[in-house]
Amino acid sequence: MYKEIYGKYPPKNPKEFSRMMNFEIDDDYFEPDDLFNKADELIVKGEYGKSLVIVDKALSIFKNDEEMLLMRAEILNYLDRFDESEAILKKLNKLKNCELKSFIPFHRAQRYFFRGICSRH
Repeated sequence: MYKEIYGKYPPKNPKEFSRMMNFEIDDDYFEPDDLFNKADELIVKGEYGKSLVIVDKALSIFKNDEEMLLMRAEILNYLDRFDESEAILKKLNKLKNCELKSFIPFHRAQRYFFRGICSRH
């Protein structure tokens, strides 16, 4: 392609500016869905701390992603950080076009369930 663009073969040690881009694979790059799936896998395995790190990474990219916020609230319930979880649920409940509002009562019930189980031990 270089020859077609510049009419000559590329130099072995280029010193002049070229419009050709050098694409490299970024091993640290993940699509949001990849992060979501990885965090979900870790939740299933009971690795809540690791899943929280991944969710926080995704939220640093997409600040108000509703699914990631809801997943963060779920993880915080597992980590007994109920007040932080409730703050997220309240934030989601205030959003006008939140499609996930129907899940908020489930996560609140989950929290009460965890508190009930934990208080018996």
